Amino acid sequence: MSTGDVKSNPPKRVEEVWEEKRKGFLDAINDRIRTMALGSLVLIWGLFIGEAHKDVSMRKGSRISLLMVALGSVTVLLFEYVEQWAGYLGAKQALPGSKVKPYGFPYTEVSRRSFKIKHLLGVGTIIALIVVLGLLLIQTAVQAQTANDMRPYIGNWCGSDRDGNNYMHLTIEHESDRSIVRFNWKERDPTECSIVHADTTSAEFRCENNELRIEAKRDNDNLNVRWQRTGDEHEQSLVTCRTQ
Repeated sequence: MSTGDVKSNPPKRVEEVWEEKRKGFLDAINDRIRTMALGSLVLIWGLFIGEAHKDVSMRKGSRISLLMVALGSVTVLLFEYVEQWAGYLGAKQALPGSKVKPYGFPYTEVSRRSFKIKHLLGVGTIIALIVVLGLLLIQTAVQAQTANDMRPYIGNWCGSDRDGNNYMHLTIEHESDRSIVRFNWKERDPTECSIVHADTTSAEFRCENNELRIEAKRDNDNLNVRWQRTGDEHEQSLVTCRTQ
């Protein structure tokens, strides 16, 4: 190599090499943030309207959480646009004789701040998505187990006490994402009950703000039901009800 070649192509300084690598790293991070934001939107869209929503159990709170994550992803893309547009105007403003309006507006500073906000918000959105998806999977697994445990009790059960009085009706059904228990006594308006415990041998439900407790056990084709009200001195045991 000649001396002239060395002089015409001097070695790059450490600062220049670092600046090139830094720019490459930032470009790669920008691409990842943008890709993750778009991927999050596609994933959430699929959970709401795609085939996956049939297998994943989502309640109102989960839907709201996913919508908040989607809003975060859209905001990331918005800051991406602001960053690029402000950066373009800032570079144009630095040219001699430039007439970018409004004059003196700190476009470059806006671009830098948008860059930082975009990355912080992007990382936060991805973390939030991972948390929400993890909770969704746990919720789906728990509800699937509950539905399996509730299977022996599903049906319309009715009957009366040993004296032929106090007609009662117990409806247990399973919808797409949860099991529903309704209790009706003496032709009163039915009340919806919560499931406290359920397995293959017995189940327990609480109704009327936990003032009514119902215990149920399967006995071949029948359902043995026992219920009591909180604070009541009397505890009435009902005869076995049978499927209608």
